[in-house]
Amino acid sequence: MKKHRADTETELQIVVKGAVCHFEHVPKWKLPHVFHTSSSFMDYLHGDVEQREAFLACHYEYARESKCFWKAAQKRDELLGQGKDILTAVEWACQDVSTEYGSIPANFSDFLVCPSFPKMDWQELSEDERKVIKRFLPDDKIQPLTTPYVRYLKTAFIFEKFVKMEEDAKPDFVKLPGGQTTNLRKLVLPILQQHEKQPRFFTVFLLDFSKGETQLLNEFRAWLRLPDNHARLEEFKKPKVGTTGKWLDRLKDLAAWRLFRELDNDLNAANRFANAHRKTLRTPREIAKKYKNKTPKERDEIKAGSGKPFRDAKRQRGIAPSQAELFGEEADPYRAITKANEYLTEILPMDFPSPPGPEMQAAMKRITKLASKK
Repeated sequence: MKKHRADTETELQIVVKGAVCHFEHVPKWKLPHVFHTSSSFMDYLHGDVEQREAFLACHYEYARESKCFWKAAQKRDELLGQGKDILTAVEWACQDVSTEYGSIPANFSDFLVCPSFPKMDWQELSEDERKVIKRFLPDDKIQPLTTPYVRYLKTAFIFEKFVKMEEDAKPDFVKLPGGQTTNLRKLVLPILQQHEKQPRFFTVFLLDFSKGETQLLNEFRAWLRLPDNHARLEEFKKPKVGTTGKWLDRLKDLAAWRLFRELDNDLNAANRFANAHRKTLRTPREIAKKYKNKTPKERDEIKAGSGKPFRDAKRQRGIAPSQAELFGEEADPYRAITKANEYLTEILPMDFPSPPGPEMQAAMKRITKLASKK
């Protein structure tokens, strides 16, 4: 078993290092500051983020990896310095970067309304600053369909793209009696993919609210079952995920990657920093609440006043989770890098496009498969 794990780690490192160009296809640049020295950095390694905010915290932190957003924020701050109000500054800033990057996902552009973004951690924001962002998050577990603000549709040039779809449409040739043909302009439905190979689309509906909720739901279900839409559902279908666990996992992956890269990819230095700044558990009650899903034996290993386990820490070579290092194996940082990059590609394709070519895509699939092995 140990030999298999060692072989897997060696193979993982070889494949990762052989696919470095995937991580370098992102524009070369250096962020204006480091992340791991912030006062709340360790929260992400421990999974200490409010569950209600996990989704937003995750997307907020991943957006801070984007050069596009740092550019937009810089432009926003310039406009604010010229006396523009925050909404106008964000609108103009988004228009400015959209010419280079294309449309910014609607649920990310709202982060720019918070003046502290992207320089401060989510955990460092004041409650008032979080409220600016949290107002877009519904209280219900099932969120309503996103309706982008007209401001966003304007800055992302969505209206212009719909018009261009109509102008680019090829005519349909219709046969007339007597064997003659005539060409009619092809009718184009207003459904626009936000980014190539991504599952998000813009569309336009005409809703008659006098029909009531049940009838409107049935009509939307019938629309989803139309051949083109059914094909899209099949193409982008993916397994269901848990509630907050996914977001906390991705936050830990991103934080681990940040720590590793900002300490010059030095595994030992990263572990020393994580151990030196590890949070502590104050009381048995805190332990019982935080780790209620663990077995009594596992909870007994976590003592009050001792170091806090990192998120999903496992016993390592007889060492209790509360004492286990962040990177217990040499392949661990590469797993974090792979997972974080995979998620960046999924949610921010304008800045982190999919790896080019079938060979590179196959290599990345291999990395993902190897990284999942423990």
